[in-house]
Amino acid sequence: MNIGLGCITQADIGFVGGYSPWFSSLPFLNINSMLNFKHLFLVSVALWSAVGMVRAQEFDPKQSYEIHTQNGLVLDNQESLDLGGKIFISKKEPHKESQVWNLIPCGDGCYSIVSPLTELGIDNSGNGSKECLVIQWDPNKENPNQQWRITALPNGNYLFTSVASGYNLGFPDAGLVAEPVYQLKPDAQKISQQWKIVKSNLKVVAEAFKTRSDNDWENERIFAVNKEEGRSTFVPFADTEEMKSDPSYTRPWIRNQSSRYLLLNGDWKFHWVKQPSERPVDFYKPGYDGSAWKEIPVPSNWEMLGYGTPIYTNITYPIRNNPPFIQGQRGYTVEKEPNAVGSYRREFSLPADWKKCLSTSTECTALCICGSMVRKSGIARVPTTMPSSTSHSM
Repeated sequence: MNIGLGCITQADIGFVGGYSPWFSSLPFLNINSMLNFKHLFLVSVALWSAVGMVRAQEFDPKQSYEIHTQNGLVLDNQESLDLGGKIFISKKEPHKESQVWNLIPCGDGCYSIVSPLTELGIDNSGNGSKECLVIQWDPNKENPNQQWRITALPNGNYLFTSVASGYNLGFPDAGLVAEPVYQLKPDAQKISQQWKIVKSNLKVVAEAFKTRSDNDWENERIFAVNKEEGRSTFVPFADTEEMKSDPSYTRPWIRNQSSRYLLLNGDWKFHWVKQPSERPVDFYKPGYDGSAWKEIPVPSNWEMLGYGTPIYTNITYPIRNNPPFIQGQRGYTVEKEPNAVGSYRREFSLPADWKKCLSTSTECTALCICGSMVRKSGIARVPTTMPSSTSHSM
């Protein structure tokens, strides 16, 4: 008999009394259709034995694996902790933990594909037999959407087939860097649905989620400290005549020219640290010495002036998705700048003619400085020269 590289087709083996879809789709052998039943039966048994041995291979759930495409890219969650986040094919990078996976047995040759870094599993999105993006979700090996039947091919590659849909894990035919991964209509001949499973020596330990904190900024019940109660915005004037003659009286979108209004825009003393534990906690006290601080224009954006790093992100949090806690996410700025804090100070003098207003005048019914009420009625306890301090945490 003549045997060569090629493909067994349904027509070649149909007279046996049935055929396997494996033989109709996999590149393996070309058997002359003149083969007799005995020869064909022996070849079929040999094929199924070889396939069966590879399919029976078990993967160690404690072993880390990389899952490669045929062109050298690897399965990667790009260090995202977002539920519903996409899975991508990326350029292989040494020691990159988001490219390492555990294969957790679910029984009957099926496995959950779980990232030890994020502790999230690859899910077929629950869309049934439909080509769609796969996502990452809370791992549940009892969920068919996260069960993948691993089948070995004779060429040493593997198919990952969704138990829920029967579709294969794959990617667009181009196989470019940063393309997302899909479940695709099964076609075992397509390179875009074939994967290599490679053992990894990288040991990945997920950082535990925080469950408690004593920090005010990680307490959802605390949203303000030493802050005045909310009120309507208004601007005081020396008298009715000044108010009515001001351009903003008829055109309120114009900045007012009130003699009882002091704009504090300008240069402020500024102190930046990468995390709250390094901030100057007493900076707001009148006797605090901030003379060594640098200056920054207000208003402005401190990242654009060389303090800290701009964060570019869309729907993905730059921190771990574990509210209300601020916990760094690997690969993001917060690894080196966990929760930057900027502290501002400025000293200013009140106009001399405000002194009467602040003590006895009934014409000045209110005074607002930098958005905070410092006098409501009666005597306002404001010195002629006063520091204004504020702290801002990103």
